[in-house]
Amino acid sequence: MGKEDVTVILPCLNEEKTLLKCVKQIKTVLDKNKNNYKILVCDNGSTDKSIEICQRNNIDYLVEKNRGYGNALLAGIRAAKTKYIVMLDCDLSYDVKSIPRFISELKNGNDVVVGNRFKGKIEDGAMPLSHRIGSRFLTRYANFLFHTPINDFHCGLRAFDRKKMLGTGIKSTGFEFASEMIIRAKASKLRLKEIETNLFKDGRDRKPHLKTIRDGFRHLHEINSLRISL
Repeated sequence: MGKEDVTVILPCLNEEKTLLKCVKQIKTVLDKNKNNYKILVCDNGSTDKSIEICQRNNIDYLVEKNRGYGNALLAGIRAAKTKYIVMLDCDLSYDVKSIPRFISELKNGNDVVVGNRFKGKIEDGAMPLSHRIGSRFLTRYANFLFHTPINDFHCGLRAFDRKKMLGTGIKSTGFEFASEMIIRAKASKLRLKEIETNLFKDGRDRKPHLKTIRDGFRHLHEINSLRISL
């Protein structure tokens, strides 16, 4: 295998139950597809055995002490050396079999590729009704303001050109990073592409880090702030 051209970034906060299985699934898919890649776990202060799992299994990782989904991802994006980045949660909720298509869309000339869970299959129990309603509302609101061609602003499976994304000035520290990425990409005239993907019920044995009301308002605040600043 030649030099890697894709880094798969996995933000991680206490994911000992699913992390290794997720990494193995990604390796199986990308090896079969003959992609040149590396996997980077971006730990955000885990207190479980997530880091130990990385160490025992020779999985590359970094530790970002500043809490927040955006902080973890930005640390990984800045540390990566490859042209392309694929990002997804390591809780087994996203369909890793679709990753090669995301990579292909980048190599075909797109700058940012975002999954659409509503066009794919959402497994029973994978997305609470409150998340469906909130995501739909925020997506439509952002599309109204920015004319963005994306119909699922909060899908966590994405791929993008690393340098071009950093060039947009993206800086959000929390879950609102997802909305900012799309809006800044559109403002920077990057080429965006949306493809369907599946969502499964995650493999966690605890509550998700996402807080529906709190993080929904953070998204809304970010969208309104960018409307003023861009």
